[in-house]
Amino acid sequence: FVAIASKSEICRKIFGIIRKFATSITTITEAILALDVSAVISKVKDILTAIGLCRYIKQFAEGCKGLMEKIVTLFEGAADKLSLLWKALSSAKDKMAESLKDVIDAQSFCEKAGEKMKQLRRSTDGMERQLNPESPLTLLKSFNQTRFGDSINVAREIDDEMVAAKSKMENAANMIYQEYKSLPPMITDGISDTVDDDDDVELAKTRIASMESELDDMEKSIDTINSADSLQAGKVLYNEVSNLPQKIDACQDMIDVCRDCASKGQLSIDSFLGKWSLETAVSQIQQMCRLVSTSSFMKEVVVHIQRILLVMSRLLQELKKRVKSAANQAQQFLSESGVESKVESMIDSAGDAVADKLDSMMGKFLGK
Repeated sequence: FVAIASKSEICRKIFGIIRKFATSITTITEAILALDVSAVISKVKDILTAIGLCRYIKQFAEGCKGLMEKIVTLFEGAADKLSLLWKALSSAKDKMAESLKDVIDAQSFCEKAGEKMKQLRRSTDGMERQLNPESPLTLLKSFNQTRFGDSINVAREIDDEMVAAKSKMENAANMIYQEYKSLPPMITDGISDTVDDDDDVELAKTRIASMESELDDMEKSIDTINSADSLQAGKVLYNEVSNLPQKIDACQDMIDVCRDCASKGQLSIDSFLGKWSLETAVSQIQQMCRLVSTSSFMKEVVVHIQRILLVMSRLLQELKKRVKSAANQAQQFLSESGVESKVESMIDSAGDAVADKLDSMMGKFLGK
């Protein structure tokens, strides 16, 4: 098209010269037709020039004709390709616009998960302190068993939100990937469909690799709790519950990474739907590949988040089971000892011998 514009400019200049020549000939011809002898005599020289100009006008006209014929041929040859090009890009634009809602929804799900993760952090805060009180007897009167159930339910809700976010991003990415693959080669030739990771992605991948190792150790610890005696299980359980806030914070960071992925997806769409030019066309088409790559990475992060939540839920389930078991044993002991079943009443009325035995039993459970 740059060449066509250049040749069209040449034609315009040639037509300008022809017009100048034609004007000169018209002036001379009018003088002759008016039988203005003096004017004709004075323009004899111009008449001779006009005769020469006619020859040049013919040559210029023939040259312009040939040039215009080549331009017409070029347009005719490009017409089908241009039609295919604009049709394909128009379809891609429609798909990118259609996928925008899914990407925005994915951001929303990530934000909801982030808020619920903060709720989980609050609900589990201080559990390790309750597991290691000055008197193990305090555990029975201070620990609310519904707290475990609430925390586990929140973890499940977070998992649901992140699965929904992943699904939305996958829907958008699949739609865009199929559209990219349907683009004609004249558009995608020379464009790589792989996108290099930025620094944030590299950092997140490093963190995930580190966390995977920590989760492996955590799952081994939970298996140990299931198989070990009460003393060893209590010690391991206390250590893992003490590290629970760190795991929750790491999970919060991963949710933030997913939210950033969705935000980057929206930026890719906004860029594609923005103003196009020949200089930015390649970059804008690559935004389709970038969105697909971002979605793929987000999927990896969500799978990692799901594993963190699963391991934390297993730990909370085990903690709930252990505390409930200890409470039942205490209730049975109090019943058999003829002391009122309520822990508060027992603290006020039980003799030192009963309290010492109960403390001893709970101490063994907690490894004291």
